[in-house]
Amino acid sequence: MFGAFFLANVMSALMTQLGGLTDSIVVAHLVSPDALSVVRIWIPIESIMFIIIGIMGAGADFLSARGIGAQNYDKVNRVFNNHLYYVIFSTLLVIGLVLPFLDEVAGMLTSDERLLPMLKPYIHADMSAIFIGAITGVPISYIIINGSPNLITRYIIISQILNAGFDLLLCGVFDMGIAGAAYATAIGNLLAFTSLTGYMRKNSKIFGLKHPEKICSIKQYRECFSIGLPMLISAFLEPAIAFTMNSLVVDKLGVDGMY
Repeated sequence: MFGAFFLANVMSALMTQLGGLTDSIVVAHLVSPDALSVVRIWIPIESIMFIIIGIMGAGADFLSARGIGAQNYDKVNRVFNNHLYYVIFSTLLVIGLVLPFLDEVAGMLTSDERLLPMLKPYIHADMSAIFIGAITGVPISYIIINGSPNLITRYIIISQILNAGFDLLLCGVFDMGIAGAAYATAIGNLLAFTSLTGYMRKNSKIFGLKHPEKICSIKQYRECFSIGLPMLISAFLEPAIAFTMNSLVVDKLGVDGMY
C-alpha cells in the first residue's frame, strides 16, 4: 500500500514538473520569451488566491481522512459538500474582487511597457483556469485518501498532455497569444477531470451532492478552519518572497533578467 501511494505521488510530481517545462517551451516559442516573464510575475498573486480558496482544504482533508478510516461516510460526505461550496463561493468572491481592479493589479506587478500589454489579457484569461482548477481540485484529495492515488496520476498525465495540445492549437493555430495558454490550462484540466467522474459516481457515498441549505454548517466550517488555518498562514511566505524577488529583478535587471 505504501509503495503504491509513494509511486503515485512521485509520478504525479514528475509529470507536473515535466508538463510545466513543456508548457513553458511551447509558450516561449509560440508567443514570445516575454510571455514566461508575464507568467512568472503573476504566479505570486495567483498563489495567494489559491491559498485563500484552499484555506479550508487542510482541515477538510484531516476530517475526511478520519471519517474514511472510521468508515463514517456520512461525515465524509458532509465535509466534502461543505468544502466544495466554500471553494465555489470563495473562488467567485476572489475573482470578483480582482477583475474590477485589473489595471491596478497589473500596474502593481509591473510598469514595463513590454510586459503590461500581455499581462492584462493573461490575468483575465487565467481567471477561468483558476476557477476550473479550484473546483476540480476539491475531489482530488478525497480520491487519494480513499485509496486511489493512481487515478490522480492518470488525471495529471491526461491534463498535461491536453494542456500541451491546446497550447499548440490556441497559441499556434489560432494565435490567441498568452491568453491562449491560460485557456489551454483551463480546458485541459476540465477535460481531464472527466476521467475521475466514473469513480466519483461509484463512490456517491462520499461525492454525492447535497443542497447547501441542508448540508452547510457553520460548525463544520469552524472545525475545518481551526485545523487548517495555522498550517496555511506560513504558506503566504512563499508568494510574498517570490513577489519581492520578481520586483527586485525587474527593477535592477529589467525584463530580460526574469529569464
